[in-house]
Amino acid sequence: MIKRNSIEILFSITFLAIFLFIAISFNKGIFFGIDFEVWEFITNIRNELLNKIIINFTHLGDSYFLFCLVAIVSIILIFKYGNYKEAIWLIITTLFGAAILNKLLKNYYARPRPFVDDLVTNLVDVTGYSFPSGHSMGSTIVYLSITYIIVDKVNNSNIRYIIYTFSIMLSIFICFSRVYLGVHYPTDVIVGYFLALSWVVMSGVVNNLLKDRGNNN
Repeated sequence: MIKRNSIEILFSITFLAIFLFIAISFNKGIFFGIDFEVWEFITNIRNELLNKIIINFTHLGDSYFLFCLVAIVSIILIFKYGNYKEAIWLIITTLFGAAILNKLLKNYYARPRPFVDDLVTNLVDVTGYSFPSGHSMGSTIVYLSITYIIVDKVNNSNIRYIIYTFSIMLSIFICFSRVYLGVHYPTDVIVGYFLALSWVVMSGVVNNLLKDRGNNN
């Protein structure tokens, strides 16, 4: 368990370092070239059918949907399994990471949405600041936190890998949808994704340590 926690801490620090590097660098225009290349690619693949699909798909990362999902899972953990500790862990991890931390960072960086400066055409109307992406952070934190709880109860390693892969791909597609819709810079979703990974992994380590402490007592 100690070795596992050490590896996970290393991953968390690495993900955090990626976030910090981009967060410190984006105002210097280092990544603008990448942003515009991505938008150029997206502009070329946009079509009416794909637009409708992605506009509907991105709702899987909406705050109200994620809130309902966390509430449902927490209720199941409490009333079906009597697992108050994991329910509390899930609520705290998602509330502070997906909501409070993201809001604080958005207000700190105060980066306007790309369509405000006519850098890209947006397909949906949104308000608020752009950096980091709330959908990217929220969906990654919520889906991976729930996955963490699920796989902890699965003994088959292959099934665990499948569940984790599905959850990771789902959050990545939600990240992509925000760029496709023209409401975020690619760097917004990249930093949101890696910060969310760092947050979930470190939160999982803390949960493991609390479990070990409880078992020892």
